[in-house]
This record gives sequence, structure tokens and C-alpha cells, in this order.
Amino acid sequence: MAEQDLEPAGGTRYPARLLLELAAQMNRAFLRARDLEGILRAVLVGVTAGEGLGFNRAFLLRVLPAEGILAGEMAVGPASREEAGRIWHEVQRRQLSLFDLIDHSGETPVAPPLGETARAIRVPLAERGHLLVRALLENREVLAGPGAEPAPEPLARLLGTGRFAAAPLSSAEAPYGLILVDNRYTGRPITPEDMEALRFFAGLASLAVDKARTCEVLGAQLRELARMNEEIERNKDLLVQAERYAALGRMADQLLHELRNPVAAMGGLARRLHREAADGTRLHADAILQECRRVETILDRLMDFAEPPPGLRPERVPLHGLVHEVLVLLRSEMERRGICCLTRLDPGEPAPDLDPEQFRRCLLNVLKNALEAMPGGGTLTVGTRIVGDRVEIRVSDTGPGLARGHLSQAMEPFFTLKPGGMGLGLAVAKQIMERHGGSLRLACEGPPGVTAVLTLPLARTTPEGPPGPPGPPRRAPAAGRLA
Repeated sequence: MAEQDLEPAGGTRYPARLLLELAAQMNRAFLRARDLEGILRAVLVGVTAGEGLGFNRAFLLRVLPAEGILAGEMAVGPASREEAGRIWHEVQRRQLSLFDLIDHSGETPVAPPLGETARAIRVPLAERGHLLVRALLENREVLAGPGAEPAPEPLARLLGTGRFAAAPLSSAEAPYGLILVDNRYTGRPITPEDMEALRFFAGLASLAVDKARTCEVLGAQLRELARMNEEIERNKDLLVQAERYAALGRMADQLLHELRNPVAAMGGLARRLHREAADGTRLHADAILQECRRVETILDRLMDFAEPPPGLRPERVPLHGLVHEVLVLLRSEMERRGICCLTRLDPGEPAPDLDPEQFRRCLLNVLKNALEAMPGGGTLTVGTRIVGDRVEIRVSDTGPGLARGHLSQAMEPFFTLKPGGMGLGLAVAKQIMERHGGSLRLACEGPPGVTAVLTLPLARTTPEGPPGPPGPPRRAPAAGRLA
């Protein structure tokens, strides 16, 4: 095949008018590119197209700062002399313009050998004497071959030629990479005019790459700004909701205080009537007294929820002793309901820092909730276990359980499925657990019933000082019945 048959259409002369026309075409191509990869591919097509600079092959090498190397990323051009002839004759036959070539460049896969060659180029940036690294550091084009600088031997073997040129793609911040070009298949020398045109073209490409990188950064910042705006809107809604709840809370607090006095007066009068009235009237007075007590209980629960204690008074408390105290308080109610109580306590004797009064109320609420779930009797199981730096108290009942949808609502204030219930017991318990840095969750761990899991942080040190060496392996948790 004659050498002139391998020349791409368009020639290789670079008068000023041709360079200006090429600059205008490439600017339009850069504007049409959708992303940085599209711009880079347009750069390589422009370097190799006959209407462009007309080099046989072009490689893009990128600086990878994290790895400290200059690495080949993509390439455009034929993989052999025969393929070069076919491509250039096809371009002439179809009269493809530079825009046509750029538009179709993404659809035409790079020949595997050429892609492998590009990816095999890896030059450590620490090799400051390497020809390509010097081009980056000095921000200038370089030429390798006879009458110019010698090509690094490994790179020449990889490219299959020791004649090539390279020009940096740079920005105000840092060098981006290099365009490396050669005429391996035509063997045409790279002239000073070629070098001038390559420098001019690399300058255009540098501006386009810099613009694309800036757009990518701005796009990421705009997406982050949009996300922050959405978060601000959500927080604004939460703030409005919190203010509304605070106003309702103040109103409820005032209402509770206003109701407590007349209810107390009604209760006092009912007690007096109960003592002084005849038998017939005494029954009515007794009914009034019972309802007054019920209203007082409701008001007390509402006050507990609306006015949480101002602060904790934590102390080191043996957890198992506190659990037994609360179970003893509920013994008569368990007997009345026909409920059997089993305890499975960790032998490690956990002693977390907690406010005993508040935690006693929390545990009492959780246990009462479990008892009320078993009106026809059943089994209450109370267990503890140490898990890492936390201790779990597990309270399980054998009641009918909760639907999955109700399980997530059960600790919300005023949610209840019990006739006459207030729906505040678990909500108050959850508040107390969170004040202690712990948590309360509900789970359906078996076919019958619900398990409440209370988790508390363990104290970081023992009363005598820092913790000593680990003791022997723990025995299995002890099981027993409430004494």
C-alpha cells in the first residue's frame, strides 16, 4: 500500500485561517459534548481527523495524584496499517465531516490492542527526568525521535515507535494530563508546524477540560445545595410543628392544673358523703369517689408525661435488686390475674448508673403493660443479659401480641388498644430510658406475646476504680420463679 494512500483526507498544512476554522469547529464540538469524557473523546478525534491535525493515533494520559502516576486512559486511531487504510478510505468515500466523526466516536469501540496499549502506559510522577513527566512539569510540548529527544525505551516498545509528540493539558490549579500523538502507520515526520498546531490544539482542549471540570464541581455543589435546601425545608416544618406542640403542651399543663383542684374537691366531698350518707346514697357516693380517683390517676399520668423530672440523680444501682423490688410490688396483681413470673438474670450482676426512682417508674410501666396484655393469665418472663458495654432487660408476655403496624406505634403518646387506657405508660418509659442514654423497643420474638427490650449503658468503671482483668466465662443465665 502506497504511503500517500494512508494519509487522512484534509492534508497537514496549518495556515492561520485553517487553525482558526479548526478552533471554531472544536469549540462547537466542546459545547455539544455532554460531559468531560465527551470533551476528551472530541479532543482525540480532532487530533486524528483529516480536518483536524491528521495524526495517525492519539492517546490521552491522565495525572492520578492519589497513585502518583501518569496513566493512559483512552485512545483513538487504527490498530494496524491495514485498518488505517480502510478507515481513511471510508471517511473519504462517505465524506464524513469532523462533526460526523466526533458524533460517531462514542459508538465505535476502540480496537482492543489500542485500548490495551493506552491502559498499559503508566509513568511514575516521581521520575522527573522522564520525557512525559518533564512535559507536565515544564508545561510544554515535547518531541521524541531522530533529531529530537530520545524516547524512553519502555514507552517506545509499548507504542511500537520511538517517534511521537506530547502536549500537556493544564489548568490554573494543576496539570490534568497529556495528549500523546504519533504517525506510526504513515511514518510521516512530525514537523515544527505539527508541533505548533499541537500546542495550539492542546491549549484549546485545556480550556474545554477546565470548563468541564468546573461544571462538574459546580454541579456537585448545586446538588449539595439542593439537598441542604430540602433539609432546611424539612427542619422548618419540624420547627413549626415543635412550636405548635409546645403551645399545646403549655395549654395542656395549664388545663391540668386547673382541673386538679376541682377534682380534688369533688373527691373530698364524695368521701364525706360516703361516710355520712345512708346505705342507698352511700352506693352513689362510692361510685362518684371511684370515678374521682380514676380522673386523678389520669391527671397524674398526664402530668408525668407533660412535666418530666428536671434532671437525673444517677447512682450505681444493682440492677437485679431493683428488678426484684418492682416485681414484689406487682405480686398481688399477678396472683389476681393468674400470671406466673419467670426470671432469667445474667450472673454478671450488672450495676449501671441510673436514677433509681425514675427507672423504677419506667420498669413498673413496662411490667404493668405486659400484665395488662394477659387478662386471662399467662407467663411473664423477665431476663437480663450483658451485651458488650450495655445491659439488656427483656420483659416478655404471652398475650395475643401486636400487629406489625401497631408495634411501631405502641410507644407513641396516647396510642392504646386497651379499653379505658391512656396510652402513656410506654411513652413515659421511653422518655426515661432516653434520659439515661438508653433505649426501649418492642419486638414480636415468638408466636405469642410481645417482648419489651430496655437497653442501658453500663458504668465505665467499678466503684473501686478502673475495671480489672476479665473474669471466668459466664454461666448460662439462671432461671427461676418469683419468690
